[in-house]
Amino acid sequence: MKYSTENMNFCIATLQKNNLKATKIHQMLVNAWGKGNVSSLRRVQEICQQYSNGDKQGFTRRAGSGRHRDSRTHENIEAIKILVTDDPTMTVKSISDKTSLKWSTVRRILYEDLKKRSVCAKWVPHKLSNHQKNMRVEGARRLLKDLHRNVIVIDEKWLYSEPSQSKENVRAWVDPGGDRPRLARRKITDRKWHIIVAMNFRSDYYFEVVEKGLTINAQRYIQFLQNLKSAWRRKTLTIMQDNAPPHTAKITVSFLKENAILTVPQAPYSPDMNLMDRYIFRNLESKRKKNILNTVDEVKKCLTEFLEEQTICNLTREMTRLRYDLQNIINCGGDYL
Repeated sequence: MKYSTENMNFCIATLQKNNLKATKIHQMLVNAWGKGNVSSLRRVQEICQQYSNGDKQGFTRRAGSGRHRDSRTHENIEAIKILVTDDPTMTVKSISDKTSLKWSTVRRILYEDLKKRSVCAKWVPHKLSNHQKNMRVEGARRLLKDLHRNVIVIDEKWLYSEPSQSKENVRAWVDPGGDRPRLARRKITDRKWHIIVAMNFRSDYYFEVVEKGLTINAQRYIQFLQNLKSAWRRKTLTIMQDNAPPHTAKITVSFLKENAILTVPQAPYSPDMNLMDRYIFRNLESKRKKNILNTVDEVKKCLTEFLEEQTICNLTREMTRLRYDLQNIINCGGDYL
């Protein structure tokens, strides 16, 4: 049991009235209640001195003494809630300056009362307008309706000779004041290969590596589709493609109609709706590790080994995830997740 302030002051005042000294009073309190449950000798001496001088009359704590507990009031919590709702990027210091509350109080209100957490901004492919968000919603609805295992997803990619590395993969132990490792960004002149890959959710795949110095244009894209039909021995295809110029060129559109190739359109600025961008190409870079691709044969070998590893089970899981994300895109009005 621990004394309350009023009880302790009453006991000290009573014992002092009986002409006991502060040292004796403290010893009696310790013997009765234990050292950890009573004030220190120094504090008992101060209280006795206050009663002797007449500075202390009653037994309650002096008004204004001790730590204030009324900073986290409902009014202050609501005021901070309004501030962060209007401007979520405000810092704790700026909120403290505006509300005249202590920095620690503002932080506790944000974390404990409002359950907020401070997070960094997330990179997104594009800053979407309302029209583009509506197009993403319509595109997601079409995909949910038309997406099935036989849909062939086609996309292009620049595959650099040397694999990319993140800052996390280039950590090093340095001495105090030592210099950090440096990781250079990609340059447009770095050696790279232009590849085009077609794959469905049954793990069937076909790819081509464009000759050095060339890129995919409408004519080469049409030739790729013809080679794809021949390789897979299909009279008709159902393909999913983005809005790259080779895919939307007039001669490409005419070729698709003449050859009865059905298309599942993808909304603009939506790599998160594409199996290649969201899964295949992303995992390809992580799987390459430190492999350097110097020749076309090495590029083809790397692609073949990677695509052979993509099982129907993994692709089925990715289709399920894609359907889940498409529904969430519709629910959030077309914004990025």
